Amino acid sequence: MDKASTFVIPNAAGDIGYFSTKIASKANDKLETMAFPSQCARVMGEQIISVGMTSLSGVNVEVEGTSYFVGPDSALQTKGRESRTISENFVETPEYMALYKGALHYILRNYASQIKGMEKVAIKRLVAGLPMNTFTEKKEKLRKLMEGTHTIPTPEGKSINVEVRSVTIIPQPQGAMINSGVKMPQAEMADYYKQNLLIIDLGGGTCDWLLSNNRKFISERSSAYQKGVLACVYAICEAIKKDLKTDPLVVQRIDDALCLSKKSFKLSGREYMVADLMPHANHILNECLNQIITSVGSLNSVDKIIFTGGGGRMLYEQAMDVWPEYRQVMTIDDNPVFSIVTGMYHIGEILNA
Repeated sequence: MDKASTFVIPNAAGDIGYFSTKIASKANDKLETMAFPSQCARVMGEQIISVGMTSLSGVNVEVEGTSYFVGPDSALQTKGRESRTISENFVETPEYMALYKGALHYILRNYASQIKGMEKVAIKRLVAGLPMNTFTEKKEKLRKLMEGTHTIPTPEGKSINVEVRSVTIIPQPQGAMINSGVKMPQAEMADYYKQNLLIIDLGGGTCDWLLSNNRKFISERSSAYQKGVLACVYAICEAIKKDLKTDPLVVQRIDDALCLSKKSFKLSGREYMVADLMPHANHILNECLNQIITSVGSLNSVDKIIFTGGGGRMLYEQAMDVWPEYRQVMTIDDNPVFSIVTGMYHIGEILNA
């Protein structure tokens, strides 16, 4: 194929988590990020659209002969009774590949004007992440799944072959660590990374922590606990009504209330105050903090503790109460939802330099 008919994207990042999928890419010299739920529904046929109604925000992608709907409105295509499962084999499922293809589609959207009329797109480097507890075991398998040529819907609705030439897999908290440092003046960056940095990422399905010194992982004191924001949401659902956790729209509403620090949310017309229900979530948060202490041991040598991820603010507030003696070294990420994927993008830029 003529090279002139191939548009090359130098670098992109995709963070496919249990609860949400995030991407980062830079078109027209502006770094763009976006997120959509890590839910995908098997679909048959086209959407039903009536007069006065708008179409769902998302895209149909095909995996192993099955069509999946992924995107911001994916929860609206799921069945009314559906619970999410947290599995260490998540990356090997068709649903994961559907989310990956959805991520590639939204990366293409950032380059819509540039790829118009092209026969092929090539992504020179893609940086992705895994939780700490599956990183070593799954990173090579995931790299092989992501690399190669994938047929992806374009923003115009056609299909195009996207060749992902090189994939770099990192532990998810590393993205937040790098992102926290690149904001600093160049003269201060080396000293910053020489510190003992503890990155704590409360995601949808896992709580991950990474202890580093001079950009080196202290692997024996870094790990993950297989509970996250979703476990907090489920605990609140159980406290209200046991079958609520199978309704994806209810789960999304409670998740928004927790992660966006809302005072209340409504179900069936009744208003529930978040403060009244937080003790149920705090039980999960305390489990996470206890697991971190057990793994890391003493925090006395830690110079900075950074809380990140969709549930980062919630865990930070709980840690301020549980670990009062370490308040002076604890901080919440500036943009905890997108910090990891933004850091992944910066890692790609460094590797491409």
